[in-house]
Amino acid sequence: MKILVRIFCLMGGVWQGAALAQQICLPDSIQASTPTQNFVVDKAVVVDSTTGLMWTRCFAGVAGESCDSGEVKLMSWPAALQYAERMNRESFLGHSNWRLPNIKELSSIAEVQCVNPALNSALFPAAPALKVWSSSPYSLYPHYSWFFDFRDHTTSNLERFKTFAVLLARDAE
Repeated sequence: MKILVRIFCLMGGVWQGAALAQQICLPDSIQASTPTQNFVVDKAVVVDSTTGLMWTRCFAGVAGESCDSGEVKLMSWPAALQYAERMNRESFLGHSNWRLPNIKELSSIAEVQCVNPALNSALFPAAPALKVWSSSPYSLYPHYSWFFDFRDHTTSNLERFKTFAVLLARDAE
């Protein structure tokens, strides 16, 4: 993490335009937290053999085997929950138990050797460096929920009317 902080400082400490900037990874300096061999990729989904979770490879609004069709759909927290419900009614990708992951699950797919986005690009192709909603409510403020920022590995909470990206998960059978 110290190396990533140094890179951040060398880059001027500014993440402006981070969603459009190129991913930076340091595989020679930092051990992978999401090594590809721990996952099974099957077209539109990826299964984490460590956690037993199945993830959509593309963010909501994006499709295709390389996640190169469409645009990421940003939505409020209530809209994100409704999106998961709608995908279940439609048996999205052949399953009807999709959900927003909790903050711990969402953090589990973060690749610590990369920033901008902090995701393994072999697992999540063309992933944007965006904030992603979790299902976890924030206990001190009932109108706040937790999100994970895939620009730089940070977690925080904000009001639920804010619009962030959505990535769905389900328990793999």
